[in-house]
Amino acid sequence: MFSNKKLYGLLIILTIIIGLMLTKEIKNYRSITTSATTEPLIAESSTPIPLGPADKPLGYIAAPITIVEYQDLGSQLGRQIHAELSKFVRQHPESARLYFKHAPTASLILTDGVLAHKAVLCAGGQRSKDGQPLSWDFLDALISRNYNLRESGLEQAANDAGLNLALWSACLSADSTVAAIKKDYDEAVSLQLGAPPLIFINNKQLNTKLDINFSDLLSSLIAK
Repeated sequence: MFSNKKLYGLLIILTIIIGLMLTKEIKNYRSITTSATTEPLIAESSTPIPLGPADKPLGYIAAPITIVEYQDLGSQLGRQIHAELSKFVRQHPESARLYFKHAPTASLILTDGVLAHKAVLCAGGQRSKDGQPLSWDFLDALISRNYNLRESGLEQAANDAGLNLALWSACLSADSTVAAIKKDYDEAVSLQLGAPPLIFINNKQLNTKLDINFSDLLSSLIAK
């Protein structure tokens, strides 16, 4: 049997060995460098977004801040973002203008699943008393009241927006309606910047993966 002195000696040696091993592991851990990937809120580079006569904004045409949204109405995040953007622009129409472009899921382009987008586009063919396309009132009603995206919910939103239902229904079945939506969708795909919602402020893309307070962000841009 070991004497007490030998036992103590072994314990000391074992303690030293464990200490050396721990020191080595700590040094190895500290030598590992991790680079934090902080994604920017607004892209540094600009992306030219085509806007033509058919694109009718919410807000004044001469407003200094231009917001473009490519949206899939089937996206809960997209609808939430649109509601925030629309609310801000309605409160600051002289400072910001908003354009809505259609980017439904690819598989829905030529199916009944694109009905909600057709409904918005057709609402835009009618005007409110102040000359604004009724697509904005239609979208606000559809989203704020959380109507479903089937025919029943879309008709409720159309009624709330004050649309002429006969003209609106006729537009829904027109071939040109789907063609216009596909044009927007093809634009979104050509940008190669990911899936909707795609949001641009003065041609610079926002990172919608981040938690964005749109009111604070846009207010800060107005103040500059």
